[in-house]
Amino acid sequence: MAVTLQNLLDDLNDRLNDTANAQASVATKTRFINYGIAATWPDLYRVVTASASIVAGTSEYPLTALAGLDARIARIEVQTTVGGAYVDAWDTSVNPTATSPLLIFRGGAPGATGCLVRATAAAKLTKLSLVTDNYDGPLGTYELPVLYAMAMCTSRPVDDRLDYKRYSTTADKNGVGVEELTGVASFWMDQYDRLLERNRMPPLGAIV
Repeated sequence: MAVTLQNLLDDLNDRLNDTANAQASVATKTRFINYGIAATWPDLYRVVTASASIVAGTSEYPLTALAGLDARIARIEVQTTVGGAYVDAWDTSVNPTATSPLLIFRGGAPGATGCLVRATAAAKLTKLSLVTDNYDGPLGTYELPVLYAMAMCTSRPVDDRLDYKRYSTTADKNGVGVEELTGVASFWMDQYDRLLERNRMPPLGAIV
C-alpha cells in the first residue's frame, strides 16, 4: 500500500498528540519529514535506469531519465545486438549538463545503430510536497522520516513563555529542564538511527 505525506503527517500527529498543529505547523512538520528523507542518503536510494538508442557516428547520449535527480551512475551497458543482451561499457565519461547528464563514449559510437545504451544509477529519495505525494523509499522504511521529525519537533519549546514544559504534568508547573527535553529528542533520533541501520541498502558505488 502506498504511503503518502498525509499518512506520515497523521502518524507524526498521533505520536505528538498534536492533530491541531499547535506544537508545530503543517509546513514545519513537512519540512522536518523531508529532512528525515534527505538524511537517508546514501544509505537508502532509488534505482533508476536511463536508456538511449545508438546513432551511427554519435558518441554523446543524453540521459534524460536522470535529469534533476542528482544520481550516482553505477553501471553503463551496451546492447550487443538490437533487442539482445547487455554487456558492460568502458571508456566513458558523464558531463552533468544543465538539462540532463550527457553520457560520452570516448571511442565513438559504442555499437550498431538501433542498439541501446543503458545507465543504472542510485538516486535520492523524493522530497514530498503535496499530501498526496507517495514516499518512495524501500518497504518497511516509511517510519524513518516520522522518527526524524519527532526528534526535531520534541526538541523545540512549546511556547516562548513556557520553555521546556512540553512534558510537564501540569500546564504551568513541574516543567522539565533542557536536559530532559534533549533526552526525549535523542530517544527519537536513536530510534531513527537503529531503523536506518537495519534497512541500510548495499552500496551502489558510482563509477562515473
